[in-house]
Amino acid sequence: ALQEMALIHFTAINEAYHKGILREWKDGGCYEEITNRMGYRLSLTSADFNEQVKPGGILNLTVNLINSGFASIINERPIYVVLAAQDGILRHEVKLNIDPRTWEPGTTTFTAKFHIPSNADEGEYQLALWLPDGYKSLRDNPLYAIQFANENIWDEATGFNVLGNVTVTESAGGESERGNEFILK
Repeated sequence: ALQEMALIHFTAINEAYHKGILREWKDGGCYEEITNRMGYRLSLTSADFNEQVKPGGILNLTVNLINSGFASIINERPIYVVLAAQDGILRHEVKLNIDPRTWEPGTTTFTAKFHIPSNADEGEYQLALWLPDGYKSLRDNPLYAIQFANENIWDEATGFNVLGNVTVTESAGGESERGNEFILK
């Protein structure tokens, strides 16, 4: 059953259909795996980034994900990299030119470089991936954002998948350039 579901990219099971087969899956011990892999199931395997950056500096990010589900994301959905201040008020976000619907089962890697605003306040920020709903009316509702399967990275108040913390400080190494926008380089 698992091979067939992977082959045809299952996204749902009608639990009212053929209860005998469902019982076989439960008795055979594969029902839990089937329900866990239904549709897409994204997990962060690693996120590499410089943990310190100076205002006006460059933040380098490499993200490795695995989709252990049977299918990819179906509906169009943006993906943002977010830099959020610890107070939760100040937030910088950049929309990536990536279509998460292309994340078929298996591994996915992407890299990006971001210019930190030269007027950014020094301090600690959360670095996160945010995959909100594609509809404007649902975009800011965290209940409609994609939550990775990992434990301890989901922020239910914002809908962010938190990768870690970045400290913006003048004492960080590297070059800096003027510009007051958080932009993709």
